[in-house]
Amino acid sequence: MANKAQRDLIFSKIGHTPTAAQEKIHDSLARVRLVAGGERSGKSRSAAADLTSRLFEGKLFWLTAADYERTRAEFDYIIEHLVKLGIKFSATKHVDPGEIEIEGGIRIATKSAKDPRKLAMEAPDGILVCEASQVDFETFLRVRGRVMERRGWVLLSGCLAGESLIFTEQGILPIEQLVGQITHPINLGVFSSGIVKKADLAWYNGAGKSIKLELHKGFKLEGTPNHKVVTNRGWVELQNLTTEDKVAIPYGQDLWGKKLVSNDLAYLAGLYIAEGCWDSKYNRISIASKEPEVIELFEKRGFVYSPKTFQLRKTDHELAKAFEDLGIERTWKAKNKEVPQGIMQANKEAATAFLQGLFDGDGCAASEGRVTLDTISEKLARQVHMLLLNLGIVATLAQRKDKCWVVYTSESQNYSQIVGFGLPRKQKVLLNFRATRNRTFLGGKKDDWGTLNNQKVFWAKVLRKQEGFCQSYDLSVPVTHMYCANGIWVHNSFESSLGWY
Repeated sequence: MANKAQRDLIFSKIGHTPTAAQEKIHDSLARVRLVAGGERSGKSRSAAADLTSRLFEGKLFWLTAADYERTRAEFDYIIEHLVKLGIKFSATKHVDPGEIEIEGGIRIATKSAKDPRKLAMEAPDGILVCEASQVDFETFLRVRGRVMERRGWVLLSGCLAGESLIFTEQGILPIEQLVGQITHPINLGVFSSGIVKKADLAWYNGAGKSIKLELHKGFKLEGTPNHKVVTNRGWVELQNLTTEDKVAIPYGQDLWGKKLVSNDLAYLAGLYIAEGCWDSKYNRISIASKEPEVIELFEKRGFVYSPKTFQLRKTDHELAKAFEDLGIERTWKAKNKEVPQGIMQANKEAATAFLQGLFDGDGCAASEGRVTLDTISEKLARQVHMLLLNLGIVATLAQRKDKCWVVYTSESQNYSQIVGFGLPRKQKVLLNFRATRNRTFLGGKKDDWGTLNNQKVFWAKVLRKQEGFCQSYDLSVPVTHMYCANGIWVHNSFESSLGWY
């Protein structure tokens, strides 16, 4: 292996000046390493430079990807490096498959994961996996097995289940959606002490074994067995949790997106998700309601109300376009409805207006002070659970025997002040209710409520865990090394994930 002075000389000749983060990758002695970063962050160039500096460590190297074309960037960069170094070589013009033959009998060949047989014919000295986020776990295991014979290395350019919801300044987003999108550090919240949590990388780890965790009040998380969460006894890996543990749920983070959505549109979207359907053939929107205020609101938009069917209907092209821009799909049925992406990325006021419309349609204010929302869509219920948590309302999520999902809270006064109902009939029930219980006794023991890092937290008891299998993702969060996923404080495992760097 070239020493640091030799490697730096090669880098200077090919014009590669590594960043501090890239230096750690190049310096690492790990046999499996990961180059992670956002779109256009220099992953391919850095990975190609690393391979170029190691060319004289062996005779055969692979450029592997989900398909041949994804090896193109690294293939071209290596040719560029060889020209700058003045090394004699010959190369194919194509990459499907492609090959670079270098003086001294060194060979670089492209390989596609679409043909597993070609990943089992030779024993290379090193493998550069291009666009690693597109390569499945089976391919990773195969390439890792190929280098064992020669004690070679694997460098991948390119944890939690992909649907895990992350609280960010861009909104509450699935972690898989952040991969390739972090072009500059994004805010993940601020501790009361003033310390800012910022993520600078998001990446895909491939598929593998997982632990599915279920907590009190319906909180859940799925991640790799070694992924850590904050508990009443400190950081604990998912695989080591027991039913004696309690996990930290920060609430009232008040971290919202920047997408500007009018409160009126957000409220209408909430009513539509609760009570609406869309005839895509005629572009006709229908809303089912008996509420005088809802009927009046839509009649002002030209909707026609039928007392027999309790349906408001109109071919409203303007509203249809606005709904589509929010991310509402015409094909959604009750079971697969969700909070539209535009609302999940919206400002606080719009998100609150959406919840008010949703609860006006499908919500209920009980005389004893409990506020509930019923839906057959699990995804919608979990998103609402997170939106309420962000507002400071620790609600409970559960599934009834009839398979319907319910989100409910007994914090009626808190709910009425933060969200409330737009319908006077429902809001009156909350205002007339006088809560006599302290919030510390709502859905838990007194010591279940507290603070951690100057942040209000609810300590949710571990109910059960089981083994699973999932595609996993993670973030890099320098300084604080923690972020909120599905409402749960988790550790960033950037430095330890599968031993990658």
